[in-house]
Amino acid sequence: MAKSSNPRREQTQPAGQPEVVTPPAPPGESAPEAVETTRAVADALVQLGETADPGRVARAVRARAGIDLDPGEVAQIVATLRERARRPPEPDQPPPENARTGPSEG
Repeated sequence: MAKSSNPRREQTQPAGQPEVVTPPAPPGESAPEAVETTRAVADALVQLGETADPGRVARAVRARAGIDLDPGEVAQIVATLRERARRPPEPDQPPPENARTGPSEG
């Protein structure tokens, strides 16, 4: 598991849990190793299917990317990826005043 260089992030990360970073991560915000690990797990899920067993995903990540993960770490990363895929990101600013709110009439 990669250590974050951000002290605040280390304090909020539960002990024994892998740091889960979902791309795109702004440069310098997350450890490159954490981003690489998350991408490797996501790539393995694409190859093996969304319902693949965490042990099988861990073996695929080890074979393809050379990253050694235990199935518990894989399960945590998969859960975070699914949560973030389910929840749309918050807008970084409000919509303009004249933005359409629904299908155009006409």
